[in-house]
Amino acid sequence: MKNLFNYFFFLAGESSSTSSSEGSPSSGVTDALKNLVKSPAFYIVIGVIVLLIIAVYLIRRMVKARPNSKTIIVRKGVIHTIVDESNPKYFLVPFVDKLGAVISLDDQQLTSDKLFINNGPDALYKINYTLTYKVSNVK
Repeated sequence: MKNLFNYFFFLAGESSSTSSSEGSPSSGVTDALKNLVKSPAFYIVIGVIVLLIIAVYLIRRMVKARPNSKTIIVRKGVIHTIVDESNPKYFLVPFVDKLGAVISLDDQQLTSDKLFINNGPDALYKINYTLTYKVSNVK
């Protein structure tokens, strides 16, 4: 334990007294990093990574039509385009277009048991209901 303490104490004293010695292991690491940054392969790898990120982002901006549904594209808070079978593909303009909603054209059901009717001071009725609806005009 005493040898370990002396070793760390020796390293701490050496780093404070000599900050840029040629024989220290840290200078070899910094030289290797400097040589890595100077090589063109480093910049090629960084460029390929950036291009892959941009390509994935642009591919994810494509919207395709789904069967029995319509997709609403909103631009600046107003409906811009409806993607359906007649218009099967659309590219969302970055920072301008947003995906508003995906509306199904099939019959939909809403079932609830949270409708309470108060019919006087002593009469409280709980009603279970099912609502079936279909969207006829998407706009």
